[in-house]
Amino acid sequence: MFKPRIIHKGIAFALIPLVVNTIFIVLLSSALTQAKDLVSQEHNLSVVLTHIDKLNSLVVNLFGSLSMVASTGGERWRQLNARQIREARAEFTVLAGLTNNVRVTEFLNKLDATINEDQRLITQLSGSLDADAQKTEVVNQVTKLRKLIRQSGQKSEIMMKIMELQQAELEKLRQSEEQTEEQVRSVVLAGLVANFVIALVLILLFVRDVTNRLRVLMDNANLLPKNVPLSQHVTGSDELSELDTVIHQASNQLIESAEYRRGLMQMMAHDLRSPLSSSMAAMQLLTATQPELMDRGKKQVDSINLSLQTSVDLINDLLLLESLEVGQLVLTLKMENVKQIITEAVEIVGALATMKNIDIRDESVEETVNVDRIRILQVVTNLLSNAIKFAPVGSAIRITTKITDSNIVVSVIDKGRGLAPVDQAKLFQKFQQTEAGRSAGGTGLGLAISKLIVESHGGKIGVESQLGEGSRFFFAIPVEPLDDDSESD
Repeated sequence: MFKPRIIHKGIAFALIPLVVNTIFIVLLSSALTQAKDLVSQEHNLSVVLTHIDKLNSLVVNLFGSLSMVASTGGERWRQLNARQIREARAEFTVLAGLTNNVRVTEFLNKLDATINEDQRLITQLSGSLDADAQKTEVVNQVTKLRKLIRQSGQKSEIMMKIMELQQAELEKLRQSEEQTEEQVRSVVLAGLVANFVIALVLILLFVRDVTNRLRVLMDNANLLPKNVPLSQHVTGSDELSELDTVIHQASNQLIESAEYRRGLMQMMAHDLRSPLSSSMAAMQLLTATQPELMDRGKKQVDSINLSLQTSVDLINDLLLLESLEVGQLVLTLKMENVKQIITEAVEIVGALATMKNIDIRDESVEETVNVDRIRILQVVTNLLSNAIKFAPVGSAIRITTKITDSNIVVSVIDKGRGLAPVDQAKLFQKFQQTEAGRSAGGTGLGLAISKLIVESHGGKIGVESQLGEGSRFFFAIPVEPLDDDSESD
């Protein structure tokens, strides 16, 4: 079964207007050829009418010369009459070659016959009608003269009929020219309308067949990093459909890999956290049962406890990060006072601030928002810990809040060394640290976890900083509740 590809559709879209334009050009060429023929026929009719007009003048002049020959019998008039007859017959020949109208040809033959009869009668006429002529001869002469006059009238009538026939033919030809002109106009208008309609239809088909499918393809591609099932499929049997099939296969593989990684992470975390917790309990028991430990031993025990606690915290952070990335963290949303959360966070980091003689200035205001208290407390504590870590000894750190566009914005402002733009771009990625951050210690997960927690509340987190002028870390979350439920996945 034939499966149209994108190139086949492109060729079809190109050929359809080409075929339509070819038909349009053929019709227009035919109409123009017809118009050209009509112009040529009109020109021929104009030439015929010119010769008919000339012949009409010759007939009038011929009547005059015949009258003079009949009245005087002079040789000069006879010669003039003969020359006029020759010119008239020459016009007959020209007209017979120019026109194919049977009736005109018949009238020309009648006109020729009357001229021949005139010539015969003139020959029979004696020189002139003088006083000595016999009475009978005079009567015969007068009779022939009257016949010449009647034939002159017939010739005029024949010429009028020829003129009427040619005028009627010319009028018919002009009507045909008007019809042809209207036909050409109609063909041009139809061609323009057809081109417009076809172009519009092809655009709509392209939008429907390609653009919409590309949008589905892009949506599926954007969902790949989120490890969620793809519900939309690209229809058809061309390259776009094949690419969508590949994306669906990759999505399924990524989801399977993420499930495997999550299971492996949970298993490793459980296997690691249990012995570490046991070791911490043993060290605490050792400290409690051996109060007489030497200072050196106490330092070693404290160091071991700190290392064990750091390892447990790292495992907890990894599990939390995994839950946040796959959207499986359950948020317990309640209306909470932001200032109270900030106050609690300041108390948590108070010992760290005291060690560096740093003054934490709480400039927040009372504001109630729908949040998970524990998670937002974790975010504020993390931002304060980072600020204390990089702030100069004896400096101050400010915490402010304000309402902007139905969001509450919490800012932590320090006077530390600041951040370069290249460091700001990767600061909220997991396991990403600046040079100063690596020197100060840490896992590189704190800000990444904070970012995911804020985004799970429908907010955003960011940083504004300049080297040598300190930094402002902030996050914004909606004041209004995300939904009517108290819990959100």
